[in-house]
Amino acid sequence: MEARLDARARVDKRVRALERELASLADLAESFSTLGALPIMRPSSVDLNALVESLVAVSPWQHVEITTALDPSRPRAWADERQVRRVLRNLVKNACEA
Repeated sequence: MEARLDARARVDKRVRALERELASLADLAESFSTLGALPIMRPSSVDLNALVESLVAVSPWQHVEITTALDPSRPRAWADERQVRRVLRNLVKNACEA
């Protein structure tokens, strides 16, 4: 029973990460529709470790093992999470495709 709960927790975590990625991709698509206009910045307190974990959880690059060494103090930044997510996704994508 405990193994099933653990598997369910992993599935739930990945579903939440996918939901965040879908929202981010929808935002990216919207940005293309307003190409040339600077995006509106929406700064807030961003959990950088959670953001990195969610990007790694939905990584489509099966041929690349992504390991992380996150700060256990769970650093936060005052930033636009959508923009930071976009930058990190592009960095990981470029590294995995290189």
